[in-house]
Amino acid sequence: MKKTISLLLILCALLSLVGCKKYKPVKSSELESTTVYTISHGGKSFEVKYELYRALFLNLKSAVDGGDETVWSGEDKEQYIEKIDATILAFTADIYAALLLAESIGVNLYDKASEKKIESYIKTSIEGGTIDGETVSGVGSYEEYLRVLKSKGLNYSVQVLLYRYAMAVEAIEEHYIGTFSSDDISGSVDKGAIEYTEDDVRAFYESDGCVRVLRHFIQAGIAGEETEAYAERVRGYILDAAPDGDDAVANTIMANGNLTAWEEVKNGYVMGRYNLDRAYFGEMTDAAFALAEGEVSEVIRVADITSDGYYILYRAEKSEEHFDECYSSICYVYLKNKVGEALEDIRLSLTESISATDFFKGLDRAAISMD
Repeated sequence: MKKTISLLLILCALLSLVGCKKYKPVKSSELESTTVYTISHGGKSFEVKYELYRALFLNLKSAVDGGDETVWSGEDKEQYIEKIDATILAFTADIYAALLLAESIGVNLYDKASEKKIESYIKTSIEGGTIDGETVSGVGSYEEYLRVLKSKGLNYSVQVLLYRYAMAVEAIEEHYIGTFSSDDISGSVDKGAIEYTEDDVRAFYESDGCVRVLRHFIQAGIAGEETEAYAERVRGYILDAAPDGDDAVANTIMANGNLTAWEEVKNGYVMGRYNLDRAYFGEMTDAAFALAEGEVSEVIRVADITSDGYYILYRAEKSEEHFDECYSSICYVYLKNKVGEALEDIRLSLTESISATDFFKGLDRAAISMD
């Protein structure tokens, strides 16, 4: 599974690459340009603006408040603020870690080619075109494009930042991993800068830094307000099947409306500590590594700007047979994990360097909106 960072996919239904007509950038307001905090790494600092904090807050708050917006002004608001601030900081650090790592490998995300690419994203979001061979309809006008951005909690500047983030992630993966995917690892594809052998991949697979899980995913909203209760019920079915082993759990997962393809359910999903985005999948990753073989996790809420749902994990056994049959996907996870580890080092440095402004300290979360 190749997950280009989910934050940048907000307008995935709109993006394409054609044309050269320019649309005039929209300047951020004084409030939007206000610094909430500064983060730094390796002598380079970034002033994180209110417009980015606002975008993340508006898109992530439902996973924290459960739809009850009164919590942001209630007696227990501080515990909710602490939780969402940690999540927002993690996402923010992910963005700037990618920009820094891309810069370190010689990628200029502010050169003419990059600016032209961003212009083409915007143009085709409006006028339509194709991307990766898929035809996409545009929204018709620049005014509508800006309206769509606003409806998603974004403004022009934040969307441009997310475009740069997308380009950074793409460049990083191409540099370190190469052109193959989890289904295509062979001598016929271009390898990246990471040098490895099958023994390296095997050592990773057999280590404590790698787990194999069977995952059940339930999309939020499928059972109305009772989705979490439904997820708990499905977890009970998986718990009942767990003593009978991996096959019984896989069959139970498929029998209960799982959205994961049968091939993955049967083979399981191999995870490292860093191959998935920590800001998005951190809780799920920690839960997977906390399980013993044969154990079932609690229901885990995973939400970001583009998707929202619940995961239930079962820790499956690793085996030589599984390694041989699924080598390509395991190798891909190994490579993604190596890249993720490099990004994590930068992200942690950025997170630990946070210096909040007085504006941020006095910010009223209940008042945050696009109005």
